[in-house]
Amino acid sequence: MKKFVKALLLTVVLFACDSVFALEIYSNNIVMYQLNDDKVVYQMRKDDRVSIASMTKVMTTIVAIEHISDVNDTLVITDEMFSGLYEEGASLAGFHVGQQVTYLDLLYGAMLPSGAEATRALALTIAGSEDAFVEMMNEKAIALGLSNTHFVNTTGLDVYGHYSTVDDVARIFMYALKNPLFYDIISNRSYTISDGSLTFSSTIARYTDRYDLSLPYLIGGKTGFTLDAGYCLVSVAKKDGITYLVASAGVPADSSYPYHVLDAQTLYEFFYENYGYQKVVSKDLEVGSIPVKYGKVDQVLVSIPEDKVYYLENDYQDAVRFETDFISEVTYRMKRGERLGTYSIYYNDELLDEIVLTLNEDMHFSILSYFKVNWKWICGVGSVLILVIVFLVHKVRHS
Repeated sequence: MKKFVKALLLTVVLFACDSVFALEIYSNNIVMYQLNDDKVVYQMRKDDRVSIASMTKVMTTIVAIEHISDVNDTLVITDEMFSGLYEEGASLAGFHVGQQVTYLDLLYGAMLPSGAEATRALALTIAGSEDAFVEMMNEKAIALGLSNTHFVNTTGLDVYGHYSTVDDVARIFMYALKNPLFYDIISNRSYTISDGSLTFSSTIARYTDRYDLSLPYLIGGKTGFTLDAGYCLVSVAKKDGITYLVASAGVPADSSYPYHVLDAQTLYEFFYENYGYQKVVSKDLEVGSIPVKYGKVDQVLVSIPEDKVYYLENDYQDAVRFETDFISEVTYRMKRGERLGTYSIYYNDELLDEIVLTLNEDMHFSILSYFKVNWKWICGVGSVLILVIVFLVHKVRHS
């Protein structure tokens, strides 16, 4: 039943509120999750295989974190870590050859300024080669059950065979967010490396500051851009106890405005303003009564055992209706916990939940109740017995 309710809630959220489909979204591929319940609340072409640009670095970073024994260990930046990156126009964090850095510096360099040399450095020092590290990334994708994802590099630069879906990217990001270090990294707007020579700022912060976009509840995320992928973004936000995640790709590469960030802002604002957890039914609410046969009480009051809270639009009341289906009577033989029936909650005429209601206490036989119900029959039988006794006595006396 719980799985059924979750699937139904997804349908309710997607179709109950027509206004969500009136939102102006610029990304070609997008998915939004409500993470509290792991539910998709908005999506367009979420399962299409697409280029994902630097959102690739989410997988690069989490795989690296899981294979680094001490993030404060140091290494030296080499020429090999820059091989081909200038020619391909890759984004760089600003490290230079010969510089001594920590693994923590590289992790921040990969995620905040989207440094390709940082991801290359991680790959070479952890796995010995980028190809070997990419194999580790693909193994992780398989372990996460992502059948529409395949990596060819650690940077996200366009190359044949390097693809994912926005839904898979969302799943990778969800997985990475469970790691405390990764969460800390993406939560920071800036970071100064260990030798003090560089201070990184997040690409999202640069977009929001430059274009005056408001995302006060944003925790963090990862942007991306290539000619094939267009502008991309995976991000997470939290407000009033509800966490959302948005992954998008496919804002045209020739766009002169950060529509990928605007799309996230649009969706976050809409759902935070219009949806939330609603207490639809309160604990101990009496929803009916059932007559008791031969019991010490005449009837049993049926009540809701606990508060029932669901993720719904704020103005849900007119869309909700209730139905009861109870047994016809309770007998004195029934015990606490036995089923009395169901209380069904419908939202926009779709079954939202079916609550099984049970007896709260043992029933007990009552001779008085039995007599009240059967007094005519008892009197009739008694009269017959009296007549029989009178007849037998009379017969004995005259025999």
